[in-house]
Amino acid sequence: MAYKTDLTLAQFEVLDELLPQSKTRKCFISRHLIGNGILYQLKNGCQWRDLPTDFPQWQTVYSQCAAMAHQWDVGRDFDNFSKNGARRAKKSEYPSLLLGDSMCAKNTDTANLETKGYCHYKSTNGIKRHLLVDVLGNPYFVKCTAANISDDEGLLKIMRENKEYFLDLPEGYMITILLDNGYHKEYLEAEIKKIDEELGSKIKIELAAKITPEQKATSK
Repeated sequence: MAYKTDLTLAQFEVLDELLPQSKTRKCFISRHLIGNGILYQLKNGCQWRDLPTDFPQWQTVYSQCAAMAHQWDVGRDFDNFSKNGARRAKKSEYPSLLLGDSMCAKNTDTANLETKGYCHYKSTNGIKRHLLVDVLGNPYFVKCTAANISDDEGLLKIMRENKEYFLDLPEGYMITILLDNGYHKEYLEAEIKKIDEELGSKIKIELAAKITPEQKATSK
């Protein structure tokens, strides 16, 4: 039986590169079914014991999910995944354009006072995710902060933690970071130069044009 969360063999082949490899590597088909079982449980939130019988035994699916959570270096594998995706699309290993944004999420039960905050703009008490993705939607950089951290400061945290990536770009190569109007172009440009003067020649900040009420009306 097919489920909405199932991946095709071609899709799983891409994901399989990121999954922990056991010493006694199971055949690709079995790993595909296990991967689909993990996605089913994550999407539907059922008990592991209640996985449909279409998937391998729940103990096997659970153990693979636990191994993934223990071994997976998210930052490293996001980077590899993005580069591999760029190669498949016959694009440069380095993106010429990254899209930036943030999202608040309620996290009052599991976050402590030091890691959560209140975002007045979104009326959300919890955390905020800051992301930079390429035009294929592949995450290049991810940073989680308290929700009260501004979008500008979240982006600057990404810049500080990953400045070597940008400084190592080929000579003359510049990455444009496209942001919405919740960010402040002049402030970001000045602060990026404070992090490292050379970063100013590697990063270009652009704000997306605001959509007018007329444009919103005609797009419906």
